[in-house]
Amino acid sequence: MQNIFDYKDHKEYINFLIQSQRQKDTKLTYRMIAKKLGFSSSNFLILIIQGKRNISEKSITALNRYFKHSRSESLYFKNLVLFNQTTDLEKKLEYSK
Repeated sequence: MQNIFDYKDHKEYINFLIQSQRQKDTKLTYRMIAKKLGFSSSNFLILIIQGKRNISEKSITALNRYFKHSRSESLYFKNLVLFNQTTDLEKKLEYSK
C-alpha cells in the first residue's frame, strides 16, 4: 500500500486508495463506498477527487475509519485535507506542522 506520508494532496491520495480497492474488487463502485461512509450523495467522493467539494471534519473522521488509518496517519490525513482546503496562510502554517 502507498504511504500516506508521501502525499501532499489529499485528492490524489483518496483517488489512489479508491482505485486500488476497485482493482481488487471490480464490482466496487463509488456509490457503494459513499454508502459505507454514510454520505448521502453517491457522487460525493468523485466531487472530492475533482476538487469540487470540500471535506468536513466529520467526513475526515469517516474516511480515516474507512481507510483504517493508524493514529499518526489519521492526524496527517486530517491536517493534509485542512491544509489543502484552506486559503488562510496562517492556518496553512498551522496544518503543515
